[in-house]
Amino acid sequence: MFAFIEPVSSALYRRLVTAEGSLLRRTAEYIGWLTHRPPRFALFEDRESVLIRHFSMREWPLQKRQHFSRNFFIETLAWLVRSGLVRKLISESEGETL
Repeated sequence: MFAFIEPVSSALYRRLVTAEGSLLRRTAEYIGWLTHRPPRFALFEDRESVLIRHFSMREWPLQKRQHFSRNFFIETLAWLVRSGLVRKLISESEGETL
């Protein structure tokens, strides 16, 4: 799963991703603090896919892959919701101060 912002060279990208204390940097740090086991989110400051959380299904039993995939998806969304990212992105787009 990932969150992306484009284009990488835009002022919005700099404000939300690469600036010190940026929204996505704080989100990655907060979720990292909350998450006690891998996989954690990785922050990439030089690509459109900014927040990435991935895990190989190779080790999962074939009969459990669908179930485990759903759990991974739901857990990932829960971290993003708990971080307040969606609400904060709306505030950012409306020009409100967070």
